[in-house]
Amino acid sequence: MNKILPFFLFAFFGVSEAHEDHSSRHGGFVMMFLDLHLELVIPEEGGVEIFYSDDMRRDMPASVVSEVAVALHRPDGSEETLEMNVSDQGDRWAGLCGPISDPKTIVRVEFFWQGQPVTLEVPASVMPRFAGDTEMKNMGLSAD
Repeated sequence: MNKILPFFLFAFFGVSEAHEDHSSRHGGFVMMFLDLHLELVIPEEGGVEIFYSDDMRRDMPASVVSEVAVALHRPDGSEETLEMNVSDQGDRWAGLCGPISDPKTIVRVEFFWQGQPVTLEVPASVMPRFAGDTEMKNMGLSAD
């Protein structure tokens, strides 16, 4: 995938109220690519989950995207590639890994949406559990 899109371009792009709704519904960080919202979740116990919703923030099945790949770039220089699979409920992509405890870890997410490759590099520091409520509000985001 050859197109790297900075995560912050998506977090603030909006043309309607729904586009401006980037509140977390699963405890993660919400971004946007065109009309697709995605919420990247890093549970404290480990793993990575990605939920998708449309331009009006209606839930979409995980099958709306394909070829999802996630790699963790840890501050010590190590890289871990996660095996991503659609959940049994079909509502998200999920992969297993140990806990991500360092906010300097970069989560690289790649997928295809409507035939277009998308690559996002997201610092773990933007996750609600690393960013304080005040910082999230200053960024125009909600940790709720």
